[in-house]
Amino acid sequence: MRTPPRRSAHAATFLCMMFALGGCGPLKRLGGIENSTKKTEKTAGELNENTKDVKTSIEDVEANTKAMKKELESTRKELEAANGRLAKTNDELAGLKDAMSATQGNTDDLVGNTGNTYVDLRQGDTLAARARQLDRLAAVAALESKISEAWKYFSAFEYQFWKGFGVDTLERREILYYEGLNEFLREVEQFMPLEGDRSGSPLSENAGMKNLYALATALEATNSVQTLLPAEGASASVGMPAAGATVAKSMLDLLHEALKAGADVEAGRRASASLQPWERIVLEKEDTVLFLLHVRTNFLPAIPLSRLTEVERSGFARFVELLRLGLMRWQARLDAVNNSQLQAMAVWLEKSLAESSFLGDLRNSTAVATTRRRDAAAGNGEQLGAYDRALRQAFAHMSVVDGLTESRVRGVGNANPFLSERAMLVDRFRVLASAIARD
Repeated sequence: MRTPPRRSAHAATFLCMMFALGGCGPLKRLGGIENSTKKTEKTAGELNENTKDVKTSIEDVEANTKAMKKELESTRKELEAANGRLAKTNDELAGLKDAMSATQGNTDDLVGNTGNTYVDLRQGDTLAARARQLDRLAAVAALESKISEAWKYFSAFEYQFWKGFGVDTLERREILYYEGLNEFLREVEQFMPLEGDRSGSPLSENAGMKNLYALATALEATNSVQTLLPAEGASASVGMPAAGATVAKSMLDLLHEALKAGADVEAGRRASASLQPWERIVLEKEDTVLFLLHVRTNFLPAIPLSRLTEVERSGFARFVELLRLGLMRWQARLDAVNNSQLQAMAVWLEKSLAESSFLGDLRNSTAVATTRRRDAAAGNGEQLGAYDRALRQAFAHMSVVDGLTESRVRGVGNANPFLSERAMLVDRFRVLASAIARD
């Protein structure tokens, strides 16, 4: 058997030779290489550990990515389910919209039918009410009762129930004005005296004239339904009144507006073609309208005058005739009336002066020929003028006596608010009476 060579002996021999040749230098260099190798091995080990850490991090990222992908897949499925539900809801809403459109159409039809039914019922009810009130006006005897019935009559015209919405458009209101005026100006003819007896005097005992006095007095009536319509709540849509528009109108307002429109046309301030149908019907009946307004002017002051002179017991016709001739003076004893009654009498005088002023402005705004025609139509000129003079004489010969305010002047009850108010009312009545006397 062959014995292997002895490497250790050889290595020792080699090292001895190296030491012999160069000393310990090469050995040191070998030691340095060994150290470098160890450091390299250490660095490689650290790098290997870092690589393991990076690998672990990458594995974590992959795990997180898989989890996120799983969550996204779950979210996608949920969104698809939600989208399906939304699509179904959208279909349901579309069906609901169609149903609502059909319902809206039915509602519009219902509203329209309801509005038309209301108008039909309103027209019939108000017509029946006016017919009833005219019958009662002719039936009652006392003048105060006649005025009350006349007030209800004017309040029952259909335009007084105009609401300002729905079927009640502005155009509809114009039609109601025309229908009301056309009816009234024809109905009032039955109470008009013959043309040869149109003095406008409140002294007449003719039953028809008493009805006319009541109608002339109540021309200013407005139904509370119309008056209470909130102007601020009025619609601003097309064909409807703007917010804040005045909607309440009396028959007197309509007569005044139509007469002023006619005067504007005659004076060239307005085109005839612009006149509304309701204005034209008033101008067609101008003679009747002017006479009615003159009756109103003359009768309103007679209301307080009759109270102060007790006309029903003294023969008012003879009394006024004596006053007209200037044969007597008389006292208006205000002691017999309270403050509210005194204020009401002053209001009648104010309304008479306002009507007289309107008629005066109307005369002054038109041509002379037109003025003469209107004066003649209003009451046969001379007869109307004779009563106007008698009325003015009655107030011209009147002296106002009030013991309550006289006691205040004498220093009794100066601090009493009632007497202070009464003093103002008495002064106001004096001023208005003087204005009637000069009118």
